[in-house]
Amino acid sequence: MSTWHAFYAGDLQSLWALLVAPFAFLAYRGVRACAPSPRSVASDGGADVARARAARFLSVYTVAWAVETMLDPIVGGPIVRALGWSDGFGATAVMFAFVLLGDLRVLVLVLGLGASMRGEPASAWGPRAFGLVLVVPIATGAIWGAARALDPSLPGQGMWLVYELGFVALASVLARREVPRAAGGDARLADFLRSCLGYVAAYYALWAACDVVVLAGVDEGWALRIAPNQLYYALWIPFVHARSRPLRSSYASSAAHAS
Repeated sequence: MSTWHAFYAGDLQSLWALLVAPFAFLAYRGVRACAPSPRSVASDGGADVARARAARFLSVYTVAWAVETMLDPIVGGPIVRALGWSDGFGATAVMFAFVLLGDLRVLVLVLGLGASMRGEPASAWGPRAFGLVLVVPIATGAIWGAARALDPSLPGQGMWLVYELGFVALASVLARREVPRAAGGDARLADFLRSCLGYVAAYYALWAACDVVVLAGVDEGWALRIAPNQLYYALWIPFVHARSRPLRSSYASSAAHAS
């Protein structure tokens, strides 16, 4: 194993460095939860109800997925090794499950936030999210299976390149087709969701670029891969929380005007 590849696979990069930001975020949220809440604006307007639903959805979302983000490297690293699954089917199954969860968090945000603000139950959008999360894996399996049938010598890293480019394409489609439906004409919500999908497309595109470098035989490609890893694991939840602040503030402002 090359020098940068060894560092990339080591616990410092693949475990500990990925836990710092989500742990700090959970600590921040814990302290915030203990602080006295400001008095909410009294209003009977629909904007106030939507704001409350948005805040509740985002609060649960960011905490739940921050925990999931931390479980991913912990379960996929030391726990898998402790169970003796490192080189077997168990490790592959765990990795695949967390890949799906990592993509599902995007679809839950895009499809669930707007629906939650409108008071729609999870049953109205959940099945669609679970269906869409399988699109890229199925397409990748078909494309990669055909490619390997034509050339069995293709390196396994190429499969991830196909997957990464596939999710960039899916993010683009979601931004064009799903966001208008999810936002329901709300320009502020649409802008927030598109910025989140742009963030997702950015880390998948960076992964793809790094894998091109790796497939070209350049060891430093593994070092470059550290950047999208941080974007995916460590910084997604802080980004969502920070980027949603204008959205939450705008609804609070609307509620104040309605009162």
